Amino acid sequence: VQEELGRSIQQFERVNN
Repeated sequence: VQEELGRSIQQFERVNN
């Protein structure tokens, strides 16, 4: 579950940038 969360955060950061 933690791995999925980290991946979600990376995707969110990419969209934020």
